[in-house]
Amino acid sequence: MKSSCKLLKTFLVKILEPNIQYPGYNITAFGLEKLHPFDSRKYGRIYNFLTEWKVLSKEDKLLAPSICSRTFLYETCTFWHLALLNYSLYIGKCVELPICFLPAWLVRWRTLNPMLRATYGTVCASFMALQRGVAISLSGGYHHACGNQGGGFCIYPDITIAINLLRKFCGIKKVMIIDLDAHQGNGHERDFLNDADIYIIDCFRPNIYPGDMNARKAIDKELHVYPQDDDSSYLGKISCIPSCIQQFKPDFIMYNAGTDIMAGDPLSGLNISEDGVIQRDELVIRSASDNNVPLCMVLSGGYQKCNAVCIAKSIQNVFELLN
Repeated sequence: MKSSCKLLKTFLVKILEPNIQYPGYNITAFGLEKLHPFDSRKYGRIYNFLTEWKVLSKEDKLLAPSICSRTFLYETCTFWHLALLNYSLYIGKCVELPICFLPAWLVRWRTLNPMLRATYGTVCASFMALQRGVAISLSGGYHHACGNQGGGFCIYPDITIAINLLRKFCGIKKVMIIDLDAHQGNGHERDFLNDADIYIIDCFRPNIYPGDMNARKAIDKELHVYPQDDDSSYLGKISCIPSCIQQFKPDFIMYNAGTDIMAGDPLSGLNISEDGVIQRDELVIRSASDNNVPLCMVLSGGYQKCNAVCIAKSIQNVFELLN
C-alpha cells in the first residue's frame, strides 16, 4: 500500500503540459468569476508552487484528463439536469454568477469544460488509487452537486460519478466518503441516501450553506466545527477517523479535502491554520495507508488566495509521508 513519492507524483492528476502556466482546470468567465469569492484559478497556482519548490519537476509525467463525453455523465446525472446545462440562466444559478446574458456555448467553453475535465480527473484519480494506494486530483470535489441538480459552484457530481464507476467496473462495494470541507456535502449525501455500503463522515459548520436537513440523514458520522475551534480542538474532533475506518472496513476512501476551514475564509468564518490543514490531510491519508485502503483526494472549496500555497505544502508533506 505504501506508495513511493515518485509513484504518487506520477499519478497526481493535472491537465496540461508541465510548462503551461495555467492548467485547464482553471474556471474563467471574462473576469466575472471574480464576483464569486471562490478562487477559480487556484489549480494552476498549486501546480506552479509544486514545480517551483521542486516537489514536481518538468520530467514528471502527469496525467492530462480530457473533457469527458456528455454520455459519460448519464451513468449518474438525470437527463433534465444535463439538458438544462444548455442554458446560461441555469448554469449561472448553479455557479452563483451573473452569466445569464452570455451565450451558452461561451459559458460551456469557459466554465463547463474545465469542470468536465475536473470530473474526469476525479474518475481517473480514483482508478489510479486502486493501483497505487493514493492519488490526488488538483481539482474536483463538487460536493454540492447531485445527480439531478447543481448548486454552490458545483455542476457535476464528480464524487458520485467516480464511486458509481468504481462499484460498476472494479468490484468495489463499501466506500467511505470523508468530507472535511467547511460546508455540508449535501450533493453526494443526497445521491447515497439509504445506501448501507456508503459510510459518510462529514465535518462542517452547521449554520451556513447549504443547511440541507434531508441530506444530513445520509451522514453516518456527523461532526461540527465552529469559529471558536482552533487547530487542537478541530484535530481532536476528527481524531475519530482512524477508528471509523477500522470499524467500517471500506474498500475505498474518497477524501474531499476542502481548505475553506482556514482562518480568514469569507464564507465559512472558521479559524483553522495552514498547519492545521496540513496535519488534517496527513491524519486522513496516514489512516488510509495504515489500513491498506486506497484513497483518492480531491480539493473542493477554498475561497482565499492563500489556499493554493497551503494545498501545495500539504501535498509536499504527503510526498514526504509516503516516501
